[in-house]
Amino acid sequence: MRRVLKQIGWLWLGAGLLLGIALSGRWPSTPLYGVSSDRSENAVMCTVPLDQDVEGLFYLDSLTGNLVGVVPSRAMKGNPQASWVRNVNQDLQAYVATWNARLKATAGKGADKAQMQLPQNPKYMMVSGAMDFPSRAQYRPGRSLIYVGEANTGVVLCYVIPWNSAAHIANQLFSDALDLWSVNKFADVVVRKDE
Repeated sequence: MRRVLKQIGWLWLGAGLLLGIALSGRWPSTPLYGVSSDRSENAVMCTVPLDQDVEGLFYLDSLTGNLVGVVPSRAMKGNPQASWVRNVNQDLQAYVATWNARLKATAGKGADKAQMQLPQNPKYMMVSGAMDFPSRAQYRPGRSLIYVGEANTGVVLCYVIPWNSAAHIANQLFSDALDLWSVNKFADVVVRKDE
């Protein structure tokens, strides 16, 4: 009796495996993309999916504000095939100036107290997010955005990554500036008096 139960168990296991294999061929497959980001005291970096099977690496130097991105070349070892550059400090400075001018125009007198201060030592965070823009011939933005947040001001800058899939397929060098897509102030900094 024990032998019969053991044989039936093996039959059910085999039937389950065969059924699983058969269903896996009919099940829709969705590719998974893994992105990551990491930081040290003065630098932040993250990976960004740009196209199917193409990933870029972006590095932000918190001291200079330079945000640099690259896609390695498949054919030329040691060289980037695509690259991007943008200075985040300049974009933050422009936003702070616009914010303060708008505040002064709407508040009138006493607006100096509520103005946003440009931090001397910006504290940046950076992550990537998915966004599928419509194609326009060869050129279209990559499938991801880069979000750069500054902790002292609560400002988050969003960048679009220009992408040329035809240049990538032909392994031609491609270089462009990142496009500043939007800027938002998500938080107000609360200053607490020491007790």
